[in-house]
Amino acid sequence: MTEKINKENFEKAVKHLEKLDELIKKSHNPYFFFDDDPDGLCSFLLLYRKYQKGKFSVVRGKPQIGQNYLNIALRNNADLIAILDKPEMNEEFEHSNIPIVWIDHHPPIKTKAHYFNPLNYSLEPWPTTYWVYQIVKNWKWIAAIGIVGDWYILDIVKECAKDENYAWMFDSKMEIGELSFNSSLGKLMRLFGFILKGNSRDVKRDIIKLIKIDDPKEILLNFERAKKIEKEYNKILNKALRRKYDNCVFFFYESKYSFTGLLSNELLHRYQKKDIIVVGRRRVYDFSLSLRSKKYRVDLILKEALKGIRGDGGGHKFACGARVNTLDIDRFLENLCSVIEEMKKQKNRKDSD
Repeated sequence: MTEKINKENFEKAVKHLEKLDELIKKSHNPYFFFDDDPDGLCSFLLLYRKYQKGKFSVVRGKPQIGQNYLNIALRNNADLIAILDKPEMNEEFEHSNIPIVWIDHHPPIKTKAHYFNPLNYSLEPWPTTYWVYQIVKNWKWIAAIGIVGDWYILDIVKECAKDENYAWMFDSKMEIGELSFNSSLGKLMRLFGFILKGNSRDVKRDIIKLIKIDDPKEILLNFERAKKIEKEYNKILNKALRRKYDNCVFFFYESKYSFTGLLSNELLHRYQKKDIIVVGRRRVYDFSLSLRSKKYRVDLILKEALKGIRGDGGGHKFACGARVNTLDIDRFLENLCSVIEEMKKQKNRKDSD
């Protein structure tokens, strides 16, 4: 899609980003924390390639960056912390003497950090990669992977498709589902996601290798560990596709790897007429969930469905994550169905008026 923006607000946002970029530039030993998905990884890759300095950690699981991550930065003598694509941080960060640069696109919060969020400028919450690219202005193939990985097609992606060096990546229709699951760009995006899974040392080793690659074709020829993880993903996907579903797609699986985000997106692409997609990974005491819909505001559904439930969650309008206690999962799904049915009734009443 083409970005529809308020030019004045966009210019103010970019100036803000440039100030944050200047802080990173002046630092000697920055420490980067980023989300464990292609958007978070690509945001980091763009900034690291620009400055070639600092250390990094992938922030997995919970949306909040906890005290343990601040301790990591302190142990590494960081003179600046950069947080990318994470919506929350432990309050201990607020009391730290280390400057914090924070670029995010989730619902905005109040913080003492040097914080950028497009929603504070009445701009669309496009992926963090998109906003980082505004200050890096290089490696658009990485930017394209991060943007598509967060389920968007923006002008940077289209520019990349027209570049003769990267046109081969766009061997499908320019539609988000097709691009994500039936193109070479989508293959790269999924490999980026699989690189982030597994043992922390293996993940860090692969990211360091990824930093040095300039030709995306090399990525398709390497990273055997990620390809093994991809095989497990495909087994789970095939199991999901063999099931029969009503208007709501509920699919749960067990694995040492979390595939909920990617799997929910792929099922959304394949079952576009369904009311909602809920993919859950069963853990010891709870379910880790990803929710998607093309019809209804998932954030509103989730908020209502969580009432009286031991769990939490949130995210964007049509894509959310949640955690629900194992003992409450059935009641949560019942709540979910009830909320959707009520939304349908309200829609039917409006249509009949």
